[in-house]
Amino acid sequence: MVRSPFVRIAHNEVSICHPGATKALFLTPLEKAEWYKIFVFPDYRTPGPISIRDPKEKLQSAKYLSQGFLHHNVIRSEPHMDGILAKLFSWMDDAARTRKPMELGDFFSFAAYDITGEVTFSKSFGFTEKGEDIGGAIATNEAMEIYFAIFGYFRWLSYLVCNPFTTWTELLPLGHLGAITKAALKERKKNPDARFDISAHWFRALGKAGEENLHWNEGRLFAAAITNLGAGSDTVSCGLQSFVYHLLRHPDGWQRIRDEIDAARNEGDCQDPVIQYEHAAKLPYLQAAIKEALRIWAPVPMGLPRIVPKGGITFDDITFPEGTVLSINPYVLQTSKSLWGSDAAEFNPDRWLAPNSATLDKYFCPVK
Repeated sequence: MVRSPFVRIAHNEVSICHPGATKALFLTPLEKAEWYKIFVFPDYRTPGPISIRDPKEKLQSAKYLSQGFLHHNVIRSEPHMDGILAKLFSWMDDAARTRKPMELGDFFSFAAYDITGEVTFSKSFGFTEKGEDIGGAIATNEAMEIYFAIFGYFRWLSYLVCNPFTTWTELLPLGHLGAITKAALKERKKNPDARFDISAHWFRALGKAGEENLHWNEGRLFAAAITNLGAGSDTVSCGLQSFVYHLLRHPDGWQRIRDEIDAARNEGDCQDPVIQYEHAAKLPYLQAAIKEALRIWAPVPMGLPRIVPKGGITFDDITFPEGTVLSINPYVLQTSKSLWGSDAAEFNPDRWLAPNSATLDKYFCPVK
């Protein structure tokens, strides 16, 4: 059977699984399709960073957003992230000692939510400490994913049910998440002991931009904070679950990571109970396993659509005309045998340690 890299999934949309797909759609500044309009937080009054469709406007917005996400800024919160992970490990130790079952996926979500809170607001939400979904925030995230997947294709329905009134009543997931974020931002402004976290960068950018700036204002900052809390925590949790699940199914890989850590300890690294980022980054098999976990279970499973510009886009001998919607589904692309080989559906970290591993990065897009 001959499988085509192009599958028409709607009257004007084609899903693509082609070697040149990521370069043509993601590395080229193309306009996003209308589906992205759904990412307004908490309603249509405040568009989030993901909902910005125009490449030029996205570039303008990135000037205010990006500073907070730079590696050297995020890493300042590492000691506080370590505290959350230490508490997570204590829950796991208790479960092992008492031999009681533990919903590990839930606890990964608790930790991811708390870590996102520390990085963004200099404050954990307390999920990991209490070991429970406080106020149903995690459940709200899960409901929100269903909302995006469905309502993104029925814009009239989203405008009907997601509006200032439903935001105020907190009837829908976005309203509830908006209330959590608003409270966190309010507390963050009053916190004299806060670190120079992501919010601090955004507040500083707000002062420089001025209230009349259409690309960065209070509403845009609020929407960015909701986006970071909702999308950030969920993708981190997905990555953690994939990593642990697949290594449990491949104990030889788990042992290789243990051996790497032991060797690093003999050299003076990895001495802390929670291994520091600078030391973990030096462990090649660990890093390969992390990438492989994100490849085989992409945290974003939906098609990510772009609009073909004037002049069209050509793949091989097929040209898609202006206005056509082309999308890449990360899961489909990252498990394609034509791109990744016959073991594409298998968890194999060694693929990232092979001499040709650099070519695989062209097909790696777990979150975009």
